[in-house]
Amino acid sequence: MRERSAKAAVSTESDDGRVSLSLGGFLQARAQREVSVSGGEEADLLAERAPIISLPRMRFYAFGHVHEDSIRYRLMMGASGASGAVQVLDAYVEKRFGHALHVRAGVFKIPVYRAWIESARLMSSVERAYATTAFLPGREGAIMASGELAGEEYRYAVALVNGAAPGATSAEPAGAARAVWNPMGRVIEGEIDFEAQAATISIGANALANRRVVQTAGTSASPALQGTEDALGVELSFRARGFDLSGECMVRERRRDDGLRVRTVGAYVRADHYLPALASSFGGRVSLLSGEDAAVQDRRDYELDYGFYPGRHDLKINLEVGYVEYPSAEARAVEGAAQVQVAF
Repeated sequence: MRERSAKAAVSTESDDGRVSLSLGGFLQARAQREVSVSGGEEADLLAERAPIISLPRMRFYAFGHVHEDSIRYRLMMGASGASGAVQVLDAYVEKRFGHALHVRAGVFKIPVYRAWIESARLMSSVERAYATTAFLPGREGAIMASGELAGEEYRYAVALVNGAAPGATSAEPAGAARAVWNPMGRVIEGEIDFEAQAATISIGANALANRRVVQTAGTSASPALQGTEDALGVELSFRARGFDLSGECMVRERRRDDGLRVRTVGAYVRADHYLPALASSFGGRVSLLSGEDAAVQDRRDYELDYGFYPGRHDLKINLEVGYVEYPSAEARAVEGAAQVQVAF
């Protein structure tokens, strides 16, 4: 999550202004359910499930500057999912040489895919599209150069990443790059246009190369196979007076050490319209995932969602209903979810 999207509950600064500290965080509480409506040979995968109540995200962060305003730091800790284990998610220092060049070192998100780079706090849906969550590159130790050119018309990020996905037993440096063009000079952040400003558009592309991954789980008799992966993504976003439209296409190719190559393709398109008089948004999303990777199940999602924003992203309620198809399993399901988000 970028500092500009963070909610600071407490802020303080030293008398000489050389050190600052801001503290904050947010919490999401969610209830969800998926019910099978048809079945094939693998219908048992979609057996009716009891409602699941969870805390998918608890985030606590501290950020500020040291020595001078151009030297920034960030520490974010949090817990996700059922384990509840608290982890260090972001921990980095960044030196800013004007708007054109920021140099960052530490642990942070690998800068690939718009839906991954975008803070979960700023989403109008309950969760990222399934096609995105199947591709998430994660966080790694990295060194990154980023910045803005020609005002905010052009943005870029180039990173040298540790390069090992969880479980990989070896690491080689991986490269990641991202470029975004905002031809109308205004950046699109989040999935809701609260300000209802004039129309703007954003076009982006990104890539990840040579990241080490685990290809199979392995057993005591047969060890896990490993390999590398490359990924590409292109994105398009449009925003105009309360209306948002965004889409992204993603391709990932994995090469096992034994020579086998598998490719997976994902895409999503979503649209939202915010009505200030109701402090509400209405939206929908289509998400597709297909490929040769046996570890990723082909899936198509069709979702409708509603968001109520009494405190904008500091306090909001999201409701979602969806229809899911699993082509390889010849199965279909309906799902629903409700989520409350509170920033503190």
